Amino acid sequence: MRAAVMAQDPGRTVADHMHLADTPLSQWGAAMRALFGEISWFEEFNPSTPQLEAIVRAATPARDETWVRARVQEFLRVLEGPNLRVALSRGERDPAGTRVERQIPFARLDGSGALQTGEIARLVLELDPNLDLDLGEDDPTSLEGHVQKATVYGLCLDNIEKLSEAEERAKGYRDAVSAWRAAAAEQAGLEKKQVEVVLLFPGADAVLAV
Repeated sequence: MRAAVMAQDPGRTVADHMHLADTPLSQWGAAMRALFGEISWFEEFNPSTPQLEAIVRAATPARDETWVRARVQEFLRVLEGPNLRVALSRGERDPAGTRVERQIPFARLDGSGALQTGEIARLVLELDPNLDLDLGEDDPTSLEGHVQKATVYGLCLDNIEKLSEAEERAKGYRDAVSAWRAAAAEQAGLEKKQVEVVLLFPGADAVLAV
């Protein structure tokens, strides 16, 4: 398997992906992914601090309460970024014709027959406006033939704070972007050209279409 596409962050190791690593960095990433995974639409995201702490606690049970509280406060500070807020918002999208999925695992064979596994952090599906479905109960594969467009949002938890650094770091996500786009296209019944990929660098409040 290729470590670069085994998880959201190409910098994660095989051990991280298989939950064999237990380092401060891997636990920090687990906490952040768990917290961001709770956001459906930013406009509707209003959990209490105890609820967020419970999410971190569940994702990183080995950490103490001081560490848990620090991660929640860090997450809330990051969410103040205006660009990140817009990217996570429904905005002008039609609620009846838009669906958001989070933390979608995938396993697929690439063109050479190599196995790719990983997770799509966030997937926004724009549906046929004439489609009449209960969006709360269907998975992406069940919507095949009814999705008109998909946007993958990759959560990039790199330790950077500037847009220029994010733009440079985005080059290292090429393999991951390719895997996410292919996996989303297969699950939604789309061609790859119908899938957009956007990289989110929360630390820099950077939102980059790639």
